[in-house]
Amino acid sequence: MPPRGKLEGLVTNVAAPAFSFQDEKFIEQLLQSIAERDGASLLVSTARALGAEDYLIDLKHQIILDSRLDFLRFCADQKYGPSQIVHLIKWMNQFQLVVEKGCDMEEMRKELTNFVSSEIEEGWKWRQTPPIDENAAEQPPPSKSASKKAARATDKVAVEEVEATTLLPRENMYLTKESIGPFCIYLFQGIIQHASLHVYVARHQQETRVSNDFSIFVELPVPAPPLRLPITQEAASKEVYPSHMDVMKGLRETELASLVNEYEETKAKEELWEKTKKTEEEMQILIENEGTKRAVEDTYERLEADLTQRQRRILQRITALEKKIGIDSSL
Repeated sequence: MPPRGKLEGLVTNVAAPAFSFQDEKFIEQLLQSIAERDGASLLVSTARALGAEDYLIDLKHQIILDSRLDFLRFCADQKYGPSQIVHLIKWMNQFQLVVEKGCDMEEMRKELTNFVSSEIEEGWKWRQTPPIDENAAEQPPPSKSASKKAARATDKVAVEEVEATTLLPRENMYLTKESIGPFCIYLFQGIIQHASLHVYVARHQQETRVSNDFSIFVELPVPAPPLRLPITQEAASKEVYPSHMDVMKGLRETELASLVNEYEETKAKEELWEKTKKTEEEMQILIENEGTKRAVEDTYERLEADLTQRQRRILQRITALEKKIGIDSSL
């Protein structure tokens, strides 16, 4: 009986395939999609490798994606191998950076000339170097009679040849004289001719705007009943349309109410005018009779003074009579 232990899971985490233009297997898949006319797979894989999944809403990513798809179709038409495509993409990325810096046409021509010279030179070196024979028999050891200097020189030359051979690629990924012409034409039509567009896309960020939401309300008409179904009396419309007399009566009442309101407003304005006019007249009379009012006040003051004097005289007479009679006023 096996010992008890931790059960191993049947499901394992499988890493997602890497999408990179430096992977020759990935390039082979893209070329196969082009050969099979599978545009959907080609588009999705290329967008993932470029990190441009949002190309539908990002103009910069859309331009980069279209440029790379156009280049892949050009390579498929020219029968380039995966190693050649990887090599050309590396150089095109560097050339793209040079173009995006806003260089002039002379600098682009110089960069392209250096690339063409390098391709021809490296291709010639690759063809001149013999391939490595891994199954070749080992060389016999040098004889004892050979000098030590000759043995060391031979070993040094052999090591240098092996190192130079190992530095070269297994396949010829360099362009030939026949294939350089179409590639230069593609560069001119695809990048150099649209250099201003690449510079603008590289230097300007996409503007983010707030989306404008709006609602549209549509009123749909009521569907008519089918003609084969009779309309009964109960289902008929019970709406009563007013007669001509009722319409005239309503208009007359409305006009009468308007006239009454107009009369009341006019009457209120006239009353206010009369009241204002009366107040002004009273104020004018008051101002004009200011001297008369002062004269009346003086008359009242004189009457009060005379009355006081008469009362004093009467009191004096009463006091004199009391003394004659002998009545004490203190009682």
